[in-house]
Amino acid sequence: MYNRIYLLILFTAVLLFSQYPIELPETVKGKQLVFIYVHGFGEYGLDTAFEEKMREFLEPVSEITDVFTYRWERVLINPVKVTDQWKNSKTRADSVASHFLNNVLLKLEDEKVPYVILGYSLGTRVVSGALVLCRRNLKYVRGVYFAGSALPNDFSPDISKLPPGMKIINYYSSFFDEVLKVSYYFTEKNEAGGEVGFTDSAFVNYRTVCTHVHKGGPLQRDYTELAEPVGYLSLMKEGIFYKESYNDHNIEMPVLDGDIQWNDIVLYGPPDDILIQQNMTTGHYRAVKIDADGDRTRVSWGNSLHAILDELGLFGEKKMTVIVR
Repeated sequence: MYNRIYLLILFTAVLLFSQYPIELPETVKGKQLVFIYVHGFGEYGLDTAFEEKMREFLEPVSEITDVFTYRWERVLINPVKVTDQWKNSKTRADSVASHFLNNVLLKLEDEKVPYVILGYSLGTRVVSGALVLCRRNLKYVRGVYFAGSALPNDFSPDISKLPPGMKIINYYSSFFDEVLKVSYYFTEKNEAGGEVGFTDSAFVNYRTVCTHVHKGGPLQRDYTELAEPVGYLSLMKEGIFYKESYNDHNIEMPVLDGDIQWNDIVLYGPPDDILIQQNMTTGHYRAVKIDADGDRTRVSWGNSLHAILDELGLFGEKKMTVIVR
């Protein structure tokens, strides 16, 4: 009886802990583009909302793309021990950086599979650690994104092995993300790059209205919503165009910053600075032209980011493979 209980406990422990960090799945081989989501502190479930959201977006191109979560730990947060758990997770993030590099990134490089990395919260520590350890140029990385990063805002990453000119895109939330504003500051005694942006020139910072925890209501959304725009931008770089219906009856009109409902997604320019934004209430997009005086004019809007970019001539000659979505 006791032996059976002991074996059951041992089996459960092995099941819960021995499989992390995970290996690169076989399904990525031969794909034209792979998305890697590196989760943060306290993401306990086996499935992640970001992966589900991205997989839904990529469904029309599922035969040539893939997405997976780099699961590096599972921590069920205990409010009584959360500070110790946080410290242990930081140590864990540092220790798995070499595994992430050697067993994920370099394997994709050897297979010549293009890939996009999105590090979330403490997962950005895993990603940045891997970049520090890397000793060869990463030729197949198509983008590195940070969302709600739990790294200090004066952090300086090593991007020397990224393709020439590539910087880390950092999506931060200075007003809505109470986890970083309160909990991170209380623990680390400084501001996070995911709250106020990073000061280092290796980053391009974009303001969002995202939160670490979705509390409901029309004005609070988590970083999962960024899966779709990151997907749009990444497919564009690979010459894949989603042909979708959208409202093209645009009336140019002055607009405000959109600091309550809009995420800044990407800025194009010059000669004209065109800012693409995502509405967190409705999910649609708009293109805003910003003149030299800082005045803003909405020049396009609709449900499809690709359609907007194409309408503005920003897609260029990259529109090669057309997918009806």
